[in-house]
Amino acid sequence: MAHVGISLSELEASVASPFTSKIPNIECVPLLIKEGRNTLITSLSIFKFLTMFQLIGIVCVVFLFWRLTLLGNYQYLLQDLAINIICTLTMSLNHAAPKLAPYRPSGQLFSPPLLLSIFMHFTFTLIVQGTAFFLLQEQPWFSETDVFSACLPLNYSTVNITVTQPRHAENFFTTTMFPVTGFHLIISEIVFAKGKPFRQPLYTNYLLSTLIIIQVAIYLFILFADIDSLYTAIETVCTPYYWRVNILIMVLTLFFVSYIAETWFIDNRELWLWIKRLFKYKSKSQYRKLQRKIQKDPEWPPQNRTDYAVQNVSEGDCRIVVCNNSHYSSVPNSEKESEQL
Repeated sequence: MAHVGISLSELEASVASPFTSKIPNIECVPLLIKEGRNTLITSLSIFKFLTMFQLIGIVCVVFLFWRLTLLGNYQYLLQDLAINIICTLTMSLNHAAPKLAPYRPSGQLFSPPLLLSIFMHFTFTLIVQGTAFFLLQEQPWFSETDVFSACLPLNYSTVNITVTQPRHAENFFTTTMFPVTGFHLIISEIVFAKGKPFRQPLYTNYLLSTLIIIQVAIYLFILFADIDSLYTAIETVCTPYYWRVNILIMVLTLFFVSYIAETWFIDNRELWLWIKRLFKYKSKSQYRKLQRKIQKDPEWPPQNRTDYAVQNVSEGDCRIVVCNNSHYSSVPNSEKESEQL
């Protein structure tokens, strides 16, 4: 069964084919293969990003529920509008690679590399969010009741502290977890926007690259800006400057670890081929099975011999087929048919 059909004619018969080529030769086949692989990789990349988007959010919610708090509405809105929707709409704008790779990508949604990639990044999520969550509680200025004490000498007066009541999201937990999860989502965008060998690199997708730069700039501004009106608008509180630098160091470390793991391990074809040889894995594809069977046949390809098909034919109905310089004929039912043959 063919994977796809291409019509090289624009006549009425072309309506039965999914694709029609205006050029009446087969030079469109490599182009179709490259675009098909690009589409497949794009679909898998968006699937991985959306899966990690949910897992990152779930881990954040679990840590915050532990302390009976939750992210603010505008914080959730910023993640959904500025990251999730933008990524899903623009990640598919990468063009296919100009050179056709000598192998094809995995066609299975739950292939071992894909599942391992999600599990690996989920582990990174637990590590970085857990580190930020527990390290925050070890700081000398941390308090669950007095959330305005960290920047008291610089930004707040005693009057403000006595009359201002913090909202449910105005605490040190949400102020820390919000930028950590936001930067992690941006990292997932970059890591999963795969380039070679089936797609062009991320920087050729000018729209997504520009939007990622804007996203990083917005989160850096929110992280380091000392503006009381901004804290009130997005329901965060002020933290010491060194703690913000620590958050930035954590997410930068997460970026390098995630990128190296995805590029040097998940996308390392030589490594996966070695693992398959180690565990003696054999593809279950139909044509791979036939290929292995043919390779074990010492008499293949048959040449200069006559084979007879094992089937009964009616009298006088003997057909001869010529293939690979060999003569194949039906088995005659009688001596008369044998003489005629």
